[in-house]
Amino acid sequence: MLTITFILSLVGLCVALLAFVRGRAQARRVDELHRSLSPTLMRQQESLTRLERRVQQVGRDLRRRFGELQCRRETTLVEAMEMEPGVRDLLLSCLPDGAIAATLNPSQTIEEFCRVHAVSLETMLPRLNRYLDDPSAFRDAWMRHANLVQIEPPKPAAARPLPPSPGGLQANPQRASEPFTR
Repeated sequence: MLTITFILSLVGLCVALLAFVRGRAQARRVDELHRSLSPTLMRQQESLTRLERRVQQVGRDLRRRFGELQCRRETTLVEAMEMEPGVRDLLLSCLPDGAIAATLNPSQTIEEFCRVHAVSLETMLPRLNRYLDDPSAFRDAWMRHANLVQIEPPKPAAARPLPPSPGGLQANPQRASEPFTR
């Protein structure tokens, strides 16, 4: 009886050892597959992201072509920014100097935004809708305006003589050409 128990426990240990070795081999194969497929998966992920962005752009272009991209006074800022991501920059350009981007509350309507920031709603709505109709023309006009203002870099200061050193020690230009000797 003791012999049978011993043999059965040996068989159990062999089965466990075989399962462990087989599991490790499978884990190694899975790791190798993961390492070989990881760059491919990353490229696929990047391609998918680019494709999703392109589909969103085509959807915006189609809605723009059929005149569905229109802002009204009750349009929220989130809805406007979903229509065209560049709307955020347009709204920020309307803020007074010194205002920060945190003042854009996404749940605000365009009417509330105009009231809070003292911007004329009658000016803002046509401006937004013109931007939504053709963002590239709006950006081109904006860049032409930006090119009118040229900021020149500061000019280097002219060489000035050094002030006298403390203690009355002054450099002697005649001795500067002589070699140093002790």
